[in-house]
Amino acid sequence: MPALLAVLTCLAGIAWAGQQVVAEPQAAAEPLTNRLPAHATPRSYGDGWDCVRGYRRQAGLCQKIAVPDHAYLTNSPFGSGWACRHGFRLVGKSCVQIKVPENGFLTGSTNFDEWGCERGFKKEQDTCAQIIVPPHAYLSDNNYDHGWECERGYHERDGKCIAILIPKNAYSVEGAYSSAWKCNRGYVRARDHCAEIAVPKNAYLASSGTDWKCERGFRRKGVRCAKIVVPKNAFLSDISVGQGWECMRPYQQQNDTCVEPD
Repeated sequence: MPALLAVLTCLAGIAWAGQQVVAEPQAAAEPLTNRLPAHATPRSYGDGWDCVRGYRRQAGLCQKIAVPDHAYLTNSPFGSGWACRHGFRLVGKSCVQIKVPENGFLTGSTNFDEWGCERGFKKEQDTCAQIIVPPHAYLSDNNYDHGWECERGYHERDGKCIAILIPKNAYSVEGAYSSAWKCNRGYVRARDHCAEIAVPKNAYLASSGTDWKCERGFRRKGVRCAKIVVPKNAFLSDISVGQGWECMRPYQQQNDTCVEPD
C-alpha cells in the first residue's frame, strides 16, 4: 500500500507540472514581415523599414506618389518626389510642354531659360528674331547686345558701322568704344587730332610716351626744367620730392645749407 501511494503522488506531480506549462506558455516572437505596411521593406541595417520606390512614408503607411503625365520619379525624399521630363516645365502640379519657337532649340537648363536661338537669331520675347547685320559688321557670340560687332577700322553709331577717321600720328585700336584710335608715342590727344608733346630743354619723353620728365639735376617748374642748386657739403638725391638734394653725413640741413651738428 505505501508503494502504491508513492506512485500516485508522483503521477499527480507530473500532471500539475504539465498544467503549469500549458497555463503559462512563452509568447513566440512576431515576425517583422507581419508588422510591415504594404509597399514597405525592412532596412538593410538597423531597425525599421522604408517604402519601396514610388511610395512615400506618411502616417505610418506607404502612400503612392502621384506622378503626372510627362514626369518621372526622383530619389529625393523632399519635394513632390517627381520632376518634369526634358522638354516640359512645371506649371502648378502638371508638366506642360515647352513651346520652342522657329529657329530655336531646347536646352538642358531647368530654369526659365529653357530654350535658345540658333546662330544668326536672338530672343525677342517668345520668338527668335533674325539678327540684321549691317555693312562692315559680323555676327558675334554676344547675345545681350546687337548680336554683331563692327569690323576693324569701323565703330558702331546708331546701329551702323561708321568708318574710323584716324588722324595723323595716330593708330587704330581694336575693341575701342569711342573713336577707336590712339595717338602715337610723343603725341597727346587734342579733340580729333594728335598734338606733339613739347619736351623742354634738359628733359626727356617719359616711358608712357604721353608726358616728359626732367633729367637728373633738374626739377620741373611749369613747362620747363630748372637746375637744382646743390649747396656745399650736399649731393643730388634720387628722390624727386623735397629739395632734390641731401646733406652729407654728419652735416644737417638748415634752410638751403648744410651745417655741422652742434
